[in-house]
Amino acid sequence: EMGFALRPFFNISIVQKNALNGVATNELAVYPWRVVGLPAGKNYVVKIGANGQYKMTSNQMSTGVCEYADNIEDFTFGMVDQTSLIGAPIEVSILENGQDPPVATTTATCTAVV
Repeated sequence: EMGFALRPFFNISIVQKNALNGVATNELAVYPWRVVGLPAGKNYVVKIGANGQYKMTSNQMSTGVCEYADNIEDFTFGMVDQTSLIGAPIEVSILENGQDPPVATTTATCTAVV
C-alpha cells in the first residue's frame, strides 16, 4: 500500500479574462511533494496528468518515503476556469526509474475551490 501527498495549487493571483467568452481563468499547478510506502532502495518518479498535459518529477531514491523539491513552475498545467476544475481528473502515477508501466496509479479530483 502506498500513500500519495499532493498539493494542488489554483493560483488566484494570476487572473486573465478569456477574450472569447469573458470567463475568468487561472493557472493550475499540481505539485507532488511526497510519496510514502515505497520499497526502500529503488528510484521513483511521480507523473502527473491534468488539463491534457503530463509532467514528471525528478528521479528520487526511496527510503520508504520519497520527497520531491522540483521547481513548482515545472508543474503548471495551463489555464482553467473554476467550473472546469471541479470534478476534472488529475492522474497520478508512480514510475520505477521513470519507466512505464507505472507501479501505482490513481485519479484525484477537486471537489471545491476555497
